[in-house]
Formats: sequence, structure tokens, C-alpha cells
Amino acid sequence: MHGLLPDVLRSFHDLHPGIELLIEEGGSHDLVRELARGALDLALVVLPLPSPSPALTTVELLREDLVVVSAASEPAPRRPVRIKDLRDQPLVMFRHGYDLRELTVAACRAEGFEPTFTVEGGELDAVLGFVRAGLGLAVVPAMVAARAAATSA
Repeated sequence: MHGLLPDVLRSFHDLHPGIELLIEEGGSHDLVRELARGALDLALVVLPLPSPSPALTTVELLREDLVVVSAASEPAPRRPVRIKDLRDQPLVMFRHGYDLRELTVAACRAEGFEPTFTVEGGELDAVLGFVRAGLGLAVVPAMVAARAAATSA
């Protein structure tokens, strides 16, 4: 939600300047757990939930393509990247608890290989920083990639 959330929060703040918001960043698993225990009022997560709960209601806000990002010094392919193209490629990976990590690993395994991680354990900004440093590729939402490209240009 890094691509969408800042603009939405700005609009909300303009309409409701007296309301203080506390943003917690985390993987979908972590956020759902915190929501279920009452520590959060709202969570923006990847659907479907890993273990749906009748106590939680979900509403789809948007659908987004996933893309592969690389360091600016790496040549970008001129065709769509498929999961099998990630075989033998160094990957920078989110920490456990991020659905994007689980989806990427599952997709690689479905193609018959285990992904190769050079760095594991970052939140989104850290992962993008590791990619910019040339430590590997990362699979991220297209909106995140576009916003990262715009801020580094």
C-alpha cells in the first residue's frame, strides 16, 4: 500500500485534521493477528487471507500486477518476466509474515525450483534499498515499483 496510502492519508488528514493516525507496517499474517486481537482497527492486506476468520470482514480495494525490480545498473528485459525466469537469479526477499514472500516462494516451487535469496528479512523500503544496491531482484506490486522509480529519478 506504499503507492496508494500516502495520498489517501493526506486526503483523510485534510478532511479530519483532529484525528491522529498510527500506522503499523507488517506482513499480512502479522497484521491479521493484530487485528484479531484488537490491537488494530483496520488492516490493508493481501487477499485471500491465509486463514479466514468469521470475526473479520474483508473488502477488495484493488487488484495489482506483480513486477520484478532490479538495480538501475542491471539491464531490464523487454518482455514480461515469468516465474521460471527467476531460476538462478539472486532475490532479495521480504521477511517471514509477508504474503508476497509466500506467494513468490510457492510460485517458484510450482515451477520446480527453490528461489535463491541473497538477502532475507526486510520490510518494503529495505527490500527496495537492497535492490538499488545491486544485491538482487525483488518481486513487488507494480504501484510500488512505479513509485520507487519516480522517487529515485
